[in-house]
Amino acid sequence: MTRSRKPKAGPATESHNGDRIADLAYRRMETMFVTGEFVPGSMITEGYIGEVLKLGRAPVRDAIKRFEAAGLLGPLHPTGTRGAGRDAWGHLHRLGAREPLEVVVVTTAALRATDEERQVFLRCAGMFNEAIVERSREKVIAADFQYKTAMLAATRNQYLRNIIGPIHILSRRFWNMNANYENNPDAMTTVCELHIRINTAVASGDTEAAQHAVREFIAFLRTYVRGVWERGFIEAGQISAAGRKERRKAPTD
Repeated sequence: MTRSRKPKAGPATESHNGDRIADLAYRRMETMFVTGEFVPGSMITEGYIGEVLKLGRAPVRDAIKRFEAAGLLGPLHPTGTRGAGRDAWGHLHRLGAREPLEVVVVTTAALRATDEERQVFLRCAGMFNEAIVERSREKVIAADFQYKTAMLAATRNQYLRNIIGPIHILSRRFWNMNANYENNPDAMTTVCELHIRINTAVASGDTEAAQHAVREFIAFLRTYVRGVWERGFIEAGQISAAGRKERRKAPTD
């Protein structure tokens, strides 16, 4: 059993009310989950998370329950949970559910966003552009988080946020663990460019352009995920073939 490597997390005080502390625990756990600091399939305990986040067990327990309810963590035994994996096949299914929801999100946000929120979308577009110029994975992650948070807030629909929120977290996790500027510069640039188009369209209230851009974005993700899936089969075959070769070489008694 693999234990999650201990991530860096700053201290947190419990001077806030209980709900705010629980939200803080959830957001910090979300960051750890998305960036891969929770190793897929690893055991995660309340005590471990509390130690890392410098928080008491009550808010951590609440955050873990929210993750479990969303399918982001799976029960392992009474004292621990297991982090969800990053399988490509499962992610293709998530994209099938995500596409119609994203269309609703960008359409609703384009219609309901305030002037201030539209400025936020333009700033997000600028952040994605900076990420392209600087080839910065960290800036992509930061821009994506701000974009999704602002977009969902602009819908004024908590039910939509509750439905698509867990899908977003798993999608960000899959992407962050399978793409970077060192190995996938073209894919990273394409994703940033598509996000720029989505943010710009929503900021201008152009629902048709926003819908077209988000559909193109999901189509690109499907192509990319299928590539990850195929590479996984190729790598598995290579490992299996190497193993058979080594067994044939093994000395006999």
